[in-house]
Amino acid sequence: MFPKNMSDYHESDGVEFSCRKEDTGEFVCRAKRWVQEFDLNSGLAFACNFPDIDCSLRWRRSPAQRPGINPN
Repeated sequence: MFPKNMSDYHESDGVEFSCRKEDTGEFVCRAKRWVQEFDLNSGLAFACNFPDIDCSLRWRRSPAQRPGINPN
């Protein structure tokens, strides 16, 4: 199980492997409704830093429409 906060992750925690499993449809990640945009963006930046992870389409909607983000 991953840490509650993305800032607690380390490469050795298997983030890249989990991202690949999500990309292939083995499971779906869902952000908690109360996640702050800064935390979500930081987490995505960490995961998207891996060279083989394609994050080119990660934000297709405006911030208010992003699932799981509290815009306030």
